[in-house]
Amino acid sequence: MPDNKISQLAELTTLVYTDVLPISEGGQTYKITSYNLVSQQIITGILITGQATFRKIVGGTSDNTATGLNAGVLAGASNQANSQRAVICGGASNNVTNGANFGFIGAGSTNTIGGSIADPYCFIGNGLINQANGNYATILNGSSNLSTGISSLILNGADGTSYGNYSTIVNGERGYAFGPNNIICAGSGLNVTGHRNFVGAGLRNIIQNTNNNFLGAGFDNSIKDADSTAIIAGRKNVIDGSDGAASYSIICAGDGNFISGDGPCSILGGTQNVCSGVDSSVVGGKLNLVKGNQSSILGGLSNKVYGNNSFVIGGGNNVSGLSQISIGYNNSLDATTRDGATIFSDSTSGPKLAYSPDSLTINYQSGVIFSGTLPILSTYYRIPNLENGLKDGYIPGTIILSGFNTLLICTGLRGGSGMFGRLNILGI
Repeated sequence: MPDNKISQLAELTTLVYTDVLPISEGGQTYKITSYNLVSQQIITGILITGQATFRKIVGGTSDNTATGLNAGVLAGASNQANSQRAVICGGASNNVTNGANFGFIGAGSTNTIGGSIADPYCFIGNGLINQANGNYATILNGSSNLSTGISSLILNGADGTSYGNYSTIVNGERGYAFGPNNIICAGSGLNVTGHRNFVGAGLRNIIQNTNNNFLGAGFDNSIKDADSTAIIAGRKNVIDGSDGAASYSIICAGDGNFISGDGPCSILGGTQNVCSGVDSSVVGGKLNLVKGNQSSILGGLSNKVYGNNSFVIGGGNNVSGLSQISIGYNNSLDATTRDGATIFSDSTSGPKLAYSPDSLTINYQSGVIFSGTLPILSTYYRIPNLENGLKDGYIPGTIILSGFNTLLICTGLRGGSGMFGRLNILGI
């Protein structure tokens, strides 16, 4: 070793020993172990003299190895850079296997680039027991993560798996992304298969065999075989397109809601509601069912719409058919002979029926009050709940709007016939 190099080191250190290392081509390379007189620390380094081209650099403990061309291990212990131009900066028991060229491991422990698949340009920044083996795959941190897709990314978390090309796991635990361009953001037990899906947070949420979906928060929610749908929060909500498309549907919160059929459908909140009609919806309530197209239920309990273009508001146990409206409780409009009918009723338990199509039935046990400033609208009409007798197809105890500006009232029975009154409801 040249004397001038020794004299430069001796100003601050006491030389312990030097070894000639076969890690360069041309020139000469020395491994130097010295003792710093100022800091009282042992220093290990490399000194190169002359013109040299590196084959490998090995630092740290003696069990670090760099067998790949132009590979290097800079520090740490039990690290192996066995692929061309691979670098391990530090840590322990990290490994860039043969064939994983240009791989980089920053630090951490028991991280691996390569394995059964050895693709180049992978990156592991830190963490524990992480593995990257897809082209350009990246794991920034975390533990027990696996990134195998082309340009797949895991930023942090634990037990995450990114099999899909260009897929990303941001954080969380036990996230599984299979298929291209999927994103999992935090949460636990999130599972995505298909293309271009997003699952954000939550617990045990699943998107299966479908594309372009959004599942945000909540737990035990799932989207299956339905494209371009969304579930936002809630629990045990399901969009299932296995028996139809169900595409472009949405469930927003709620518990145990279910969408199927051809879609699109909407369920906004509520519990155990079902919607399978095209362009139909359920808003709140519990155990409501919409099978008709372009139909809706707004709240209530155990309401059912089987026909198209129908609407049920609140109440319970209402059944609606084609182009019908129901407000109240126990209204029955399911028969096809009553298409276009509307029922307003009270909360009493007895069934309320519409007796003809394209009609309005108002059934309130304690009567109907029309209030306002005009005299005709300030009258109280009590309509008895009579059970017997018919008059021109109408049952006493009903009120029907019909004809031109006419209010027809059946008030009861007299001599076996219903007593009818006819009022002009607009003319004063």
